[in-house]
Amino acid sequence: MQISAGGIIVYNEKILLLKKRNGSFCLPKGHLEYGETLEETAVREVKEETNIDGKVLFYIGHMRYSYKNIRNNKMTDKEVHWFLMDPLSFNPIPQKSEGFIWCGFKHYTVALKLVNYMNEKKIIKDAVEAYKEIHS
Repeated sequence: MQISAGGIIVYNEKILLLKKRNGSFCLPKGHLEYGETLEETAVREVKEETNIDGKVLFYIGHMRYSYKNIRNNKMTDKEVHWFLMDPLSFNPIPQKSEGFIWCGFKHYTVALKLVNYMNEKKIIKDAVEAYKEIHS
């Protein structure tokens, strides 16, 4: 099983999203590196993929899914752990070497329409609900 972590940066009810070369939108996430905690992975991946520094507020939850790995044409099981974050910087730059062509903030109602997968939609809803509780 592949283990990854990601960050959901919420600012004024807007969500930090990435757009891939194929036109799909996603949240920043990536693989756990040796010796890292899940929280450290989430912060690092958000920074690498979007150029945004994030401060972890708390753990939101995880999702599991399988996908076809294009490198070996086999099914891969993946588990992604998500952390709600506040932004510490506001200069989004997509990591083009990873195939991202755009990154920026979209109102969560728009973000929910842009992401393709139900599990990402649920994580966004959970993050926004938690964000509203913290910042009300």
